[in-house]
Amino acid sequence: MLAVCPALAVTVVLSLGQQPAASAPTPPANLQPPADLVQQDTVVQGLVRALRTSQWETALSYCSPAVKDAAKEYSSPEAFFRAVVPIEKVVTSTRNPIYFPSSSSHPSKNPWGSYSFAYVIAELEKDPAIPWDLIMRPSKVYWQGYLKQVSSHWVVDFPTTPPGAL
Repeated sequence: MLAVCPALAVTVVLSLGQQPAASAPTPPANLQPPADLVQQDTVVQGLVRALRTSQWETALSYCSPAVKDAAKEYSSPEAFFRAVVPIEKVVTSTRNPIYFPSSSSHPSKNPWGSYSFAYVIAELEKDPAIPWDLIMRPSKVYWQGYLKQVSSHWVVDFPTTPPGAL
């Protein structure tokens, strides 16, 4: 049984059946995403490409200072990524690009959205102490990455506790 510790950064979410859109709408030719969104996408796609090609030092270069510090506790960057990142899910499920034109027609709304950088890594088993009949769908455990701006550039931050340690 998978135990969940609230002090850890892996996100536990009750699935409500909401899934991302199967495909993003095509933006009008004159609508360009903001530079920050393009930079964020460049960082995410760089990380994914480095993970896909097993270029562990390059993958680490896209990460936050906190993630880099945590990686020093492992024998190598490869050992770190294999321990804390669901590499296969990240490589196969990350959207390219991570942004899409929003369907909102309200002029004050941002015309761009972005896909989440979160992946299901486990489903929680039923606990007899919890009234599971109140929950419509199984609870899922997600690994989630975040984009942070550090100085003038973007980096990826994520939980550095191995999912199996939960």
